[in-house]
Amino acid sequence: MHVGALPKFKRELQLRELEAASAAGVDALVAVYHSDHRELCAHERDWPFRIINILEVVGESMGLYRHDRYKELKVMQDVDQIVNECRDLIAKHSLDPQDARDVVVRVLLGEQPLPLKVSKQVENVVVPG
Repeated sequence: MHVGALPKFKRELQLRELEAASAAGVDALVAVYHSDHRELCAHERDWPFRIINILEVVGESMGLYRHDRYKELKVMQDVDQIVNECRDLIAKHSLDPQDARDVVVRVLLGEQPLPLKVSKQVENVVVPG
């Protein structure tokens, strides 16, 4: 069974993982799966360690680095700021700004099984849980 089918269990599992990493005093919590990284990366703002994808480790071992823009945007937790920061890309690809905003709410911010410790309140936005 996929853990996504058990949202309460998934939240508890993620919280235990973050707490264990903190208790162990790690520098970084490394996600092996992209989906785990997407769900956990915004928690970096609330915990005393980095949350990175395994490919960042592989890249750094080869002297390569690429900024994690996805994590940067997700940590913002502000749909209007995210859309504003991406307005050039939205225009470049002829996307409807409202559709882009809806995707940010549903996917970028909605992929957050375990709520952040302190979340920003965005008016008129409901993020599915």
